[in-house]
Amino acid sequence: MKFHLVARLYLSKSVEKNVISKEIENFNRYLEERDSGAEIDNWSLKENSLELSITSGTKRRAHDVLLNFRNVLSKNLGRNFRVGVRRIEVDLYEVIFSLEKKPLHDIS
Repeated sequence: MKFHLVARLYLSKSVEKNVISKEIENFNRYLEERDSGAEIDNWSLKENSLELSITSGTKRRAHDVLLNFRNVLSKNLGRNFRVGVRRIEVDLYEVIFSLEKKPLHDIS
């Protein structure tokens, strides 16, 4: 089973791209150390909006990774730059799994 999540985090003010890049690199390293099978594989920053794409396996769900990243980001940016996460919007959440038998009807 695989999970794919696309979400947007709205920050209280804009932050430099290299600061966000370091936070994402550190968080991905943390996930890799924990052998969670999840990662933030794509992201973009536009003013105070951070768009993330998260893929994960069965050990750690994508929505849990998103909330964990929000907490880490709020803690680190709040302490150093006085920036917080104001809102989270999820644009896409896919669950992909394989079936043992072929379905009787198409799934829409």
